[in-house]
Amino acid sequence: DGSTGIEYSYATGTVTGTDHVGGLAGQYNGIGGLSYSYSTGAVSGSSSVGGLVGAVDPGGSVSNSFYDSTTSGQLDDDGRGTPKTTQQMSQEGTFTGWTFTRSGTGGDSDRWIMAGYPHLQVEWSTTITTLAQIQMMALDIDAAYTVANNISASGTSAWNYDSGTSLYLGFEPVGTSASPFIGSLNGVDYTISGLYIDRPTTDYVGLIGKSGPGGGAIQYVRLTGVDVTGRDYVGALVGALDTTSLANSSASGTVTGRNAVGGLCGTSGESGISRSYAAVDVVSSGI
Repeated sequence: DGSTGIEYSYATGTVTGTDHVGGLAGQYNGIGGLSYSYSTGAVSGSSSVGGLVGAVDPGGSVSNSFYDSTTSGQLDDDGRGTPKTTQQMSQEGTFTGWTFTRSGTGGDSDRWIMAGYPHLQVEWSTTITTLAQIQMMALDIDAAYTVANNISASGTSAWNYDSGTSLYLGFEPVGTSASPFIGSLNGVDYTISGLYIDRPTTDYVGLIGKSGPGGGAIQYVRLTGVDVTGRDYVGALVGALDTTSLANSSASGTVTGRNAVGGLCGTSGESGISRSYAAVDVVSSGI
């Protein structure tokens, strides 16, 4: 009974039942309406089954809300949520009317950020425990971040589907040439494994695209099994390190680019790198 409305919400778990079964809600009769929400889990039942909502009473309404038709096993759009494929659900443009702008001061409860599927910006934290929170470093590029556990980033191979190339772009580097990362990152020797980036026409590519000038320390970050592709200034950890210290960090995997390509960093400028190494296959097509 959503008598006060449901908004800015999502569900990812498997749902199994008999009657009135939905990925987010079994039955919705709310006065306030259900909006700006989605679900991705498998859904099964006997009657009144929907990918997002099992049944909507005459007094209820569903708008600007979606579900993954590939993973849910459901496919209908009769006012109970709009079905989209997994590829479409990884594209920001799918989510009509949703707000993805970044305030630059951390998370906001009514804004989203793409990290595979959309995630609420309010999930942002300086203590990183999930893969989505690594991506959310982009919400505040001058904060001090600490990794709190090992994180698998293998899911990034299915992030940000590009309809033009029919390929996934993967993780979006944190920090650009125009807005470099000027915060700090302490990996505490935890492992981030399987990072995937495939952006061959993009400069400043890595977990951090560009850091500095004047940024804090990047230290104790362990990347394993990376598959990172960019154009110029490409590295597993940092594409371009600018007057930022990097210490006690490492990377393994493959890095591909054109110019200024390196295993750990594409270029380090005047930055200091100490007690760090890369066991990376580096492919450079430039001179």
